[in-house]
Amino acid sequence: MAMSLISMIESKLVTATVTAARPSGAGDGVDITSWRWSGIGIGAPAWAALFLDGSEAQTLASPTGGDEGPELWGYAMSQWWRIGVINNGADVAIAGATQGAASRISVIGIFDRLALAATPSVGTCTVKLVPIQESLHQ
Repeated sequence: MAMSLISMIESKLVTATVTAARPSGAGDGVDITSWRWSGIGIGAPAWAALFLDGSEAQTLASPTGGDEGPELWGYAMSQWWRIGVINNGADVAIAGATQGAASRISVIGIFDRLALAATPSVGTCTVKLVPIQESLHQ
């Protein structure tokens, strides 16, 4: 029976502040080009773990100009692309300063940068992104 082993590549963790503004400049968000592997061509993981860490109990809602929930954005080909919403479009509740929210995200390896646009109800919120390595074993 094949088994899938999954691990985070913690040495590639990147961190950014969540802002209510959608990304617009080439330097917005966080650089994930270090996630690419060299050797046999260029590759990048398809999955990442997304951790949300609030400064206090809070709720993350849609960014300014949005109404579908917190948005994940990727930068490629000299512009920002909306990848989609997180948490199925529902607001994300963060229980407290020492309790966060996490999820797995996909379709990220083709981008150079990632940004999470959402409006915290209070305080500040940080997003931590780390690629996930998956391998199949017999």
